[in-house]
Formats: sequence, C-alpha cells, structure tokens
Amino acid sequence: MNALIRLLSERPKVVMFVSLVVIVALSIGLKNTVISSDFRLYFDKQNPQLIAFENLEAGFNKQDTLSFLVVFEQGVFAESSLRAVRDLVDASWKLPYVRKVSALTNYPRTQSSDEEIVSEELVSDEFIYSRENISEIENYTLNHAVASQYVSRDGEVTLINLSLSLPEDNANATAELVAAARQLVADQFSDIDGLNIQMMGTVIANISLQEAVEQDLSLIAPLSYLLVYVVLYLLLRSLSGVMITIGVITLSILAVLGAFGWLGGIVTPGVGSVPNMVMIIAVADCIHLLVSYYHYLRTEEKMQAIEKALRLNFNPMLVTSVTTAIGLLCLNFSESPPYRDLGNLVAFGAIVAFLLTVTFVPACLALLPVPKKIRNASDQGRLYQWMDRLGLSVSKNPIRYVIVASVVIVFFVAQLPKNELSDQWENYYDDTFDIKQAMKLQNEKFWGVRFIEYSVDAGEPQGIFSPSYMQDLASLTAWLRAQPGVGFVSTFSDPVKQIYMSLNGDDPAFYAIPDSKEMVAQSILLYEMSLPFGMGIEEQVNIDKSATRLSVQLHSLTSQELIALDNRIRQWAKTNAPSLGLSEGTGLDVVFANISQRNIESVVVGTAIALALISFILIFVFKSLKLGLISLIPNLVPAAMAYGAWGMFMGRIDLALSIVGTMSLGLVVDDTIHFLSKYRHARIELMQDVYGAIRYSFQTVGIAMLVTSIVLALGFGFLFLSHFSPTWGMGVLLATTIIFALVVDFLLLPGLLVLFDRKPYSNAELEKSTYG
Repeated sequence: MNALIRLLSERPKVVMFVSLVVIVALSIGLKNTVISSDFRLYFDKQNPQLIAFENLEAGFNKQDTLSFLVVFEQGVFAESSLRAVRDLVDASWKLPYVRKVSALTNYPRTQSSDEEIVSEELVSDEFIYSRENISEIENYTLNHAVASQYVSRDGEVTLINLSLSLPEDNANATAELVAAARQLVADQFSDIDGLNIQMMGTVIANISLQEAVEQDLSLIAPLSYLLVYVVLYLLLRSLSGVMITIGVITLSILAVLGAFGWLGGIVTPGVGSVPNMVMIIAVADCIHLLVSYYHYLRTEEKMQAIEKALRLNFNPMLVTSVTTAIGLLCLNFSESPPYRDLGNLVAFGAIVAFLLTVTFVPACLALLPVPKKIRNASDQGRLYQWMDRLGLSVSKNPIRYVIVASVVIVFFVAQLPKNELSDQWENYYDDTFDIKQAMKLQNEKFWGVRFIEYSVDAGEPQGIFSPSYMQDLASLTAWLRAQPGVGFVSTFSDPVKQIYMSLNGDDPAFYAIPDSKEMVAQSILLYEMSLPFGMGIEEQVNIDKSATRLSVQLHSLTSQELIALDNRIRQWAKTNAPSLGLSEGTGLDVVFANISQRNIESVVVGTAIALALISFILIFVFKSLKLGLISLIPNLVPAAMAYGAWGMFMGRIDLALSIVGTMSLGLVVDDTIHFLSKYRHARIELMQDVYGAIRYSFQTVGIAMLVTSIVLALGFGFLFLSHFSPTWGMGVLLATTIIFALVVDFLLLPGLLVLFDRKPYSNAELEKSTYG
C-alpha cells in the first residue's frame, strides 16, 4: 500500500500512461468479436437433448427453414390469391441456399388415371382458374391429411416453406438469405392490395437473435451512460468525479470486450448485456473511493485525502471485487455457454475496474485541481443528517426493525412457489420483432409454433417396408392427432396410405397401410418417383430405410407440459406400438424445455460453492466467525425475496432468470462487506460500542451504499428497455434484488449486530484483528 501511494504521489502520469497502454492493448481484440445468430450456442455440446437433435439431423436432412405466411383479405381460394402464391413460389426458388420450396400450389397431388398413377402440382401452369376448379381444390386441400398443412382452417392464410442448405463455413449466410427474402417481398409483393406477408422459420429466429443483440448494444449502453452521468453528478456534485468515473467505465468495458475478442469470443444476447453490468460494477468501486476522498478533502490536503481514502477503501474494494468475481465465476456451473461467458467476462470486468479504481482514479485525482464545491461543503448536509438519524434509530430500536424486516422477508419468500420453470423461446421476442407477429399468426391460424421430433426406428435396414411397422406408425399418428395441444402431425405413413389408395382406383376404402411388405415398398417407391423437381424423401426417410421422421407441431405449451407430452408419447408407443423404436423427443423446443431445469440444478451447486467461498473469505477478513455467519443472511435473503416478488407478478422462470441468484450473490455482498468493514473498524480501531459502531457505519459508508445501490438498480433497470425478454427479465430481477439488499443491509443487518455482537470485544479479539 505504501509503495502504491508513493508511486501515485510521485509519478501519477506514469501510472495513468501504463494503465492506458494496457487497456489499449486489450481493446484491440474488439476487431475479432462477431455477433452470432445461432440459437444452438445457448446449449453445451454435451447437452443430451441437443445431441439427440443433431443425431436426428444427421440421419435425415438438417432442416434450416424460412417460411412465408401469406394473408389474403379475399381468402386463399381466389384466382388472384393463387396466382400470387405461384409467383412467390417461383421467386423463392431464386433465393440463395434454397433447396426445396413446398406450398399449396406445387403440392404433388397423386390420383389414379387409366390404371396409372398420375402426380401433378395442385395448381400447375396449365391450371384453369374457374370457380369449379378452385372450389374442388379448396375441398381437396382442407380435407387432406397432408395438403391441409399449407392452408389455415379459415382459408385466409397460406404457408410457403423453404428448405435451406446453409453453408457452415459462411457466418453471413443467414443474414444474406434473410436480407434477400425481405427485399423480394418489398420489391414484388408490398404493393399488392389485400395481401400481407410475414416471415418465420429457423433463419428468422436466428437473425432476430442477432438483431436483439445489436439493439441492446446500440440503445441500452448509451442510455446507461447518460443515467450514470446524471445520477453521479446529482449525488457527487463534481464534474471531474463524474468524468473520471465514466473514464473507468469505458476503459473497463474496452478491456473486457477486447480480451473476449482476443480469445475468439462470440457475442450472444447474454454477452450483449456485459457492458451494462461492467459499467455498474465499475461505478460502485469509484463511488466508494470518491465519496471518501471528498469527505477527507473537507479537513485534509489533496494527497492526504487520496491516501486516507485509499487506505480506508482498498481492502473493502479488494474483498468486494474478489467476492463479486467468485459469485460470477460460479456461473461456469451453468448449462448454457453464453451465461458462462457472461459470468467470466463480468468477473474479469470486476477485477479490471478494481485495478483502475486504485491506480487510474487516484492518478487522475492527483493531477486534477480540488473541486471547490466539495471542499467548502458542510458535513451536515441533508443526506448526511438523514443517514445519521437512520443509523441512530436502527441502533436504538433493533428489535422493532428486525421484526418489521423479518415480516417483509417472510412475505416475499412465501411467494417463491408461485414461480414455474418454463422456457418458451417464442416468448423471448416482444411485438417490435416481426417474428413475434408471425408466430402469433401461426399459432392462431395454423397448427402452433412448437415442435417435437422423433426418429422412428424399424430396427433394421429396409425395415420401414414392414407392414407392422407402418401400421404401428399410422396408429401412433392417429393417437397423436387426438391429443390436446397437438396441431399437425407430419408422418410418412400418410403418403404410403395415399399411394396405396391411388393404386386401388382412389377408393377411400383403401386409404390404409398395405398388408404385404412388397406393397409397402412399391407404394414408397411410387411416392418417391411422383415427387416433382427439388422434392425428395430424404427429410422423411434415412438412407438405409431403417427409420422415418415423425414431427409433431404443437400450440403453445409450457416447458413442463412439453416434457410431459414427450413422456406420454413415448410411453404410449412402448405399450401400443411395439415395432417402433421411438427416440427421445427432440428439437430446439425440447432442448429449451429441458435446459431450465438442468440449469437450476447446476447453478444451485455453483451458488452453494460461491456462498461457501465468500463466507470463508469474510470470516478470514473480519477474523470473526460470528460476523461471517451474520453476513450470510443479508447475502442470501435479497435474491429469495426478489424471486418471490417475481412469482407474484410474473411467475415464469426461464434460462436467463435461473442464473440471477448466483449472479446477484456476488453483487449484494459488496454493501454487506463495506458496512461490516466500517463497523469492524469502529469496534476495533475506534473502540466504540455496538451502537456507536453502527452509527459510524451509516455516517461513513451509508451514503455510498445508497448511491451505489441506486446506480446499480437503475443500471440494471435500464435493461428493461430491451426488447429481448431474457435481457430485460434478468435486469428487472437483478434491480429488485439490489433494492431488497439495501433494505436488508440498512434495516435488518444493524439489528442482528445489536442482538448478536453487543458484548464489548475482548483484548484477544482486539489484538488479533487489524482489519480496517
């Protein structure tokens, strides 16, 4: 400490220059950062549900999709509507990376003609748009098991599906395709009266994810800077102090993101909130040092004020930075890589902010003139007087405050059971995203927006030709279609039955699975041959004909309902369809549904480890088991209260919210450490009793705690401006936790000290403790 103070006193310019050189070297790595548009980055490569999903895509074709939802005021079954659909289908083939376009107009209709099976597009080039022909198509489509997927039940909306082959070595392929699709709609279809086109699919979901990151970085970060500037100026009344703090914030963020770039990091929405969080942590460190510096300026010269402020705050800031980093590093127990990155980056940011606060900030203060307003200020300011009265009241009436605080705590904690684990990625976006409007439309007009997919194994190559396999698949399909919440079932048994009926003169009595293996094989072969250009069965049947793909489209279900349905489907198949080797249900919806529960279990372990480490550090630092144990209450209670309040008003815990408890532990402990450090200093160094020590803590650190909590709460609260629910939900929950932490530290913690640390310290305690 003495060496640091001497260096700051003698060579402040050198300290500042070295700090800036290190930060600039790190910040150069920013050029290597990229924003990702892949939802799969949310999942670890060892995630069992993701592995099952990738195995499904390996067995069949990977299904990257883009879908047009086309709404017609006059309905789909009108001449102008059908012509517009054909035009959009033809134009879609010209988009990059498209391998197949499936729609109502090019749906392959098979039927018997002169002892032959004829397959032709439902609305071909030669189609005659008479009222009779259009009515016949309408009747066929709405009553056909497969063709009906392309038209809404009310006949107002049609669906055009584009199957894509996106190159894995081109990170810009998704953005290129979506931009081309949007341009196509704008150029050729935006001026058509009575027509509205919306887009969805995996590429739209991914590009919306990227756009969410870009919006957060461009909107929230500048507003947070403005917030910090205004709040700090109002509270500190020092322009130089505000600018120094903003400098530390900027340098800390540049260092963190630059280091992430040097490591080849990928920016996801979770990482997109890192600047805001680093900003808040950096502000907290600066405020504690600056408040003490301005306090000492009233009676000391500048360098003495800097020295005393550093000596008083160095250890508390070091401990809070380390404990904050420990809490955040325990996010490495999370099941989701982006939130592990979030924890690691903000933990690194906490350490960088601490180092800048004890080097760059004092160097700036040493070089800048003393603010005259601060120097001439009175110790008896209104805020100071209010804080002193609060400390006096709490220390004199500990039981009253403990009872009141306990009632409030019990009330909010009792609301915890109202929360439900549920991760529905379609709810991540608000109405400002086009995909949200499209998903609402699909859920209301079509068959839902969620999917469960299965690989249905026949047990051997060519096994799908077995009549018993196909009959069991048809039985499972019929059972699925009768289940609540199920919208549409895509199954390979449907075209087999359709072809077999066509082979028998289109007699509806033969809409069934053939009785012989040969007839099943013939039906499959004829179906494959009947498909037009660009369409094949590789998305439905694997190469060696040993398995088929079963897709179940669902209306909005909670995560628990989705998992329960998957279990029920597999149990039914096991009992009633013994020839089917049904895989575990998969798809991104299933992966998301499972990850919240898995993540909760993982972060509970991380939180327990973080709590144990932080408690050990506090016991060691304060050299008091009693204070270490007392500190557990204000460190644990705020997050429980915040989750309880969330249960009252929201009630849904998703992946992002499941990590807040662990994250907040490293943040709320800061105020506890600063309060207890000043309390311990008063008891040991100033020889005060418990009442005087509590009042001293309020006088010396109460205002800084209030200011930092206000900045923390407002900073996290600004995340509410995000249009991406994991970001704003995490911000609101963290802000709520910070507010509850301040209340607990001001009202409950002093009462606990009076109740359990009232006795005068013994000589042995005084001798072994030197912490200040």
